Amino acid sequence: MLAAWLLGWNSIIAIAPGVLIANLLFMQAVPEAVSFPVLMVNIVAAPAVFQALYSFGWKIAPRSDRSPCWPCVMVAGFIISVVTASLMNLLFGSALEDYIAYMIGDFFGLFFLMLLLMLVFRHLR
Repeated sequence: MLAAWLLGWNSIIAIAPGVLIANLLFMQAVPEAVSFPVLMVNIVAAPAVFQALYSFGWKIAPRSDRSPCWPCVMVAGFIISVVTASLMNLLFGSALEDYIAYMIGDFFGLFFLMLLLMLVFRHLR
């Protein structure tokens, strides 16, 4: 998500290798028919949501003339979590509990990674 925020559609090049490796390591029990759509959802969802938000007039892309709006980035991350969890639930036909667990894990992973990065960069300053 952070790569998509910083790089836009160019983040696909940065995201794809990690998604492919994670898919190979953790999705071995998934049928091949579902595997490719899972890859595409994980690679394209974040840049697509940022593009949609930009189309609606919400310009949160980083710029050198202003500081980032971190609450805006977190809201965008929550929207991306909802979209990704919805699409994964659709692909796998999972129960509602799985959908909610995936969304919560995805969002809190983003939150704690951002918190850690903010603390690290603040310490380096």
